[in-house]
Amino acid sequence: MSDPDRRRAPRIALQQAVSLVIGNGGHEVPAITENLSSAGVLLDADQLLREGSEIALILVVPSPEPEAR
Repeated sequence: MSDPDRRRAPRIALQQAVSLVIGNGGHEVPAITENLSSAGVLLDADQLLREGSEIALILVVPSPEPEAR
């Protein structure tokens, strides 16, 4: 029996708002990441995606806050 927690790459917990673009120029679906790695990402979205669907992931990384003087 294989171990379900055995992954190709370590996962990092990260809850971040993202957008998914489904298909070629398809519509945008909001989602939230649960965790990610160099090999994949676990997302929570309101729309069910079929396995094998082509998607683009738009991840907006907030700019660092300026240092206090």
